[in-house]
Amino acid sequence: MSYLVFVLAAGLFAIFGSCGPLHRDIWFDLLARRIIAIDIDGWMATAVVLLFPIFGLIAAHSLLELLIGGSADWLVSIVVLFFSWGRGDYSTELQRLLARVQSGDRAAALVLLNCENKPEEDFDLRKVALTKFAYRGFERWFPVVLYFFLLGPVGSALYRLTHLLREYNQDVSQQLLVLLDWLPGRLLLLTFSLLGDFERTRSFLVSSLSNPRTTAEELICGGLDQAWHLQNGDPNDMLMVAATLETTEKAINRACGVWLIAASLIVLF
Repeated sequence: MSYLVFVLAAGLFAIFGSCGPLHRDIWFDLLARRIIAIDIDGWMATAVVLLFPIFGLIAAHSLLELLIGGSADWLVSIVVLFFSWGRGDYSTELQRLLARVQSGDRAAALVLLNCENKPEEDFDLRKVALTKFAYRGFERWFPVVLYFFLLGPVGSALYRLTHLLREYNQDVSQQLLVLLDWLPGRLLLLTFSLLGDFERTRSFLVSSLSNPRTTAEELICGGLDQAWHLQNGDPNDMLMVAATLETTEKAINRACGVWLIAASLIVLF
């Protein structure tokens, strides 16, 4: 059932994208602001914000089960998984930045990266672009899929809600994200090692295991650098930035293909 739900939700997401009503998070914005405004411990506030929608989901599932029986499992799972996919049009935004970089328009590239007011001294354009799009490519798909198959729709929903909460409760939610990103981040790094330079990426993966505080941003960017040797050259050279973005897009897409094949094989056997 999980695999069929995943296929249906992924198909719907491919058709409708991330601009539909399920990705309008105004309700969560109101909930998070009200609860965090209360003077309680940060971890307690985080738990309340995350668990409140989960209890609502359980109640909605129970009500639907009374009305439509076993079909409620399918409906709720598809809706929750669709909700859990990443926000924004990742592919279009990456292509827009890539077009500006390839044309040599540094000013427009900085605007798209929200860095137009940053000082030029020691500014690493390649690193900024890589960090933004490598991690977005990771968080919008890979952890959601992994936690859906491991924990069901509740697992994928909790991951997305934690990401949404980061805007309002930075310290606690960031610590929680480090924990949630640990396993999918290292599995993606292992995937990069199979697709790129195995020895260099394997060494980086082994070293990351001894440092559990390594963030997913550092892990994914480092993995891309090691697997495809992206860190050589002038970080502000527009051709190098373009090559980094192109490699990032190809690596994320190929890794998605590997995970899809792996999921299909697990279901078959």
